[in-house]
Amino acid sequence: MFKPVSYNFGDDILYIREVTSSDADDLIRFLEAVVCETDFLLTGPEDKPITLEEEIKFINSYYSNTNSLLLCGLWNGEISAVADIKAFSFSRRAHVAEMGISVLKKNWRKRIGFSMMQEVINWAQANTRLSKLSLRVHEQNLGAIALYKKLGFKIEGTLENDLHINNQYFSTVLMGRTL
Repeated sequence: MFKPVSYNFGDDILYIREVTSSDADDLIRFLEAVVCETDFLLTGPEDKPITLEEEIKFINSYYSNTNSLLLCGLWNGEISAVADIKAFSFSRRAHVAEMGISVLKKNWRKRIGFSMMQEVINWAQANTRLSKLSLRVHEQNLGAIALYKKLGFKIEGTLENDLHINNQYFSTVLMGRTL
């Protein structure tokens, strides 16, 4: 269970809480916007749109797994960021959780990503089953790589030509952090 938290940044407020199925419509709109703003995500506007039913099922999957969490960050009341963490189910990797985050471009560099990541890390540290976090990041997303390093992540490897975007291949940087 995640306890909602607020951050005050001058006149702006970031409110971080768990996503619920009643957020499905807003989450779909967020995803439709964020995939059009950057090529740094694993999905793009060319991918099949998700239906409301699929989104609700996706959200509910986080509630059926005690080692997973789906958060939204509301910047002045609008969903501006989403972060998730999900532990692996195989016993040999059950101590590892993979995480991801996306932030609307208009809200980059406002400490939203940092705050969301810190809340996910705090939640993971309180989970006695987890001892490692991992993530994947586009090789050219230097801002994100710097943020992850600031939060204690280390580069653990590279998947060459892992992403195919606009007829170009890009590598994925694998990063990890021991809890």
